[in-house]
Amino acid sequence: MSTFYNDVIQQSEYFTVSSRVESLDLLEPDTRTKVEMMAAAASVQGFVIYETYRSSQRQALLHEGEPDKYPTELSALSFGCGAVFATQAYGQVSQDGDPAPLQALAEAQGLIYDAANPWYVTTVATENVAGLVDGSWYPESGVTEPPATFTQPPVNVDVPYVEQVDNMLNCTMGNWNGEPTSYSYQWVQDGSGIPSIGPSLDVLSVPDIVGHSMTCIVTATNGAGSTAAPPSNAVVVEAPAARGLGDAIVASGTIAPRDPTLGEVALAAAAESSPEVLGVAQPESPPGDGPQPEVGTADRRR
Repeated sequence: MSTFYNDVIQQSEYFTVSSRVESLDLLEPDTRTKVEMMAAAASVQGFVIYETYRSSQRQALLHEGEPDKYPTELSALSFGCGAVFATQAYGQVSQDGDPAPLQALAEAQGLIYDAANPWYVTTVATENVAGLVDGSWYPESGVTEPPATFTQPPVNVDVPYVEQVDNMLNCTMGNWNGEPTSYSYQWVQDGSGIPSIGPSLDVLSVPDIVGHSMTCIVTATNGAGSTAAPPSNAVVVEAPAARGLGDAIVASGTIAPRDPTLGEVALAAAAESSPEVLGVAQPESPPGDGPQPEVGTADRRR
């Protein structure tokens, strides 16, 4: 079991120090959140966090000095699951004041308060302390799953699929066993790979692609290696539809009717309104027949 105690506290420079430690970084996630919330509310009443971690060496020294006050046994404070508060006044920190207000502040954040040890709060119930000390139990929020161990590369179970939507070719990743952590995509035109990145390809960005056969090869990777899936289904690239005209824009940039009737009507309308765009010859105007200035409003009223 990988825990916050194993991964963080035991690796910390404070693990064996005999001095007092008040770093929030040594509190496991759930305990830290609750202690920080309590500390924010407690500060209004003059309380501050005094200790967040106590090594076994420090516990032994404290017991040696005051055996009646400090037991030899470790508490949740040594495992990132507790904190000690104190009062602060005029820059001086002490535990000479009244700790009673801490009970309500602790309970408001779901922390456990023990009147027999009134400056101390924890997230660990009494019945779980023994398991905490012997390593058989740790709060769920401080347990991390070990990274996945891969013994073989991914295995493809469903071949990727390609389809064309307007001007885009889209390739699925397929289905895999072996928990892939990344995928790469190679687009193939008529059997030859083309420069490409990702699962989507804009056909307008590839010269002379219309009418050619396209497939995609997906490679999946995990910690043990990589596997390429079989090539996807082949798609013969169609010229993307020209939106609003019902025509098709081919790779050369010219317009060819997709629906003959609609295309002829659209092209005729376009030629009439903007003949120069489609290269339609315009008759020369007779001399003196140029555009006439518009008659003003005042002239039309006469």
